[in-house]
Amino acid sequence: MRLHDCILDIDRVARGPLEIKRPKNDWVLARYDDAIPASLYELYTQADFLSFGCAPSFLADENNILFGYFSMLLRSIKELCLEAPEELTAFESAMGQSYDLGKKLRGEHWDRSADRRARRALKHFVVALAGTVDAVADLIALFFTCSIPNLQLGRAQFTRIETWLGKPLSRASMAESNQQRLLDELYEALRPIVVASGSDKDWLPLLRLIRNKSAHMGDRMFPFFGLHDANGTFYHFLPRRWPYILESRITKRDAPRKDSGTLGSHLEEILMHQDMISFAKRLRLRVLSIVDETCKILAAAYVQFKSLPVNESALRELNLSSESYSFEFFPETQGN
Repeated sequence: MRLHDCILDIDRVARGPLEIKRPKNDWVLARYDDAIPASLYELYTQADFLSFGCAPSFLADENNILFGYFSMLLRSIKELCLEAPEELTAFESAMGQSYDLGKKLRGEHWDRSADRRARRALKHFVVALAGTVDAVADLIALFFTCSIPNLQLGRAQFTRIETWLGKPLSRASMAESNQQRLLDELYEALRPIVVASGSDKDWLPLLRLIRNKSAHMGDRMFPFFGLHDANGTFYHFLPRRWPYILESRITKRDAPRKDSGTLGSHLEEILMHQDMISFAKRLRLRVLSIVDETCKILAAAYVQFKSLPVNESALRELNLSSESYSFEFFPETQGN
């Protein structure tokens, strides 16, 4: 079927209601199940449930672009917050059914397809979490346009916010507006979450590494290491570097060893020190805390910015981020 084979002389369009008088069920259930933070739900309700025609003046351009994009971002964050626990459950279930030597010795059952399902679920999980923080970045860019260095609306650039948080807070002028005060509060709220200095240091770059390599190159980019405790229970760990080539550690029987370190010290160096399931659960909570703290500030900003003029800078940046291509369809050729 091609577009020109459809009837394009359209006199009516079917879609959901534009005017919304109460919260939609998917939002209510997401909040009830704690899949989304209370602050995200609050921002949704303050925005009149994203009802068409209810845009505050600072998002009310004549073509409804800014409020439409705001609505798209909020829905995306909600959906990603729902997707992450679903994939986490699938990952934990598949890992519980996968092979390990302990199960073999105890005569327990394992599922030969479980390893593949676990890897796929982990990939989808980290993609959802990384997408969440990037969508949050665009939400921040919409409210605080041109206020964070190099952050551009429409680019999903949480790395820009991470760079901003990694430096001491500075103001362009001594005068403090409501916008500047809220931006300072956002900085103070996010900095301890994002710029960690203890055992969780570099957690966000590590998330991006796992997301990028598994999404772009496949879910075999990170080997799983199974290690057991004193009771013979196996736990699995991920490397914290890429690439990690297992074959680089193999030597022939008569060849000299490549280093004098022990296997244990090597594993401590290259592996996370937290098993994969525990890591994934805490990773999700860390990302949710970014959503929560951001939406707390933006919920206050939504009220305070309501009467401001249209954010023309945001509209300009979003137009600059727009992309379009000339593709129409794949031609039908013999053998395809």
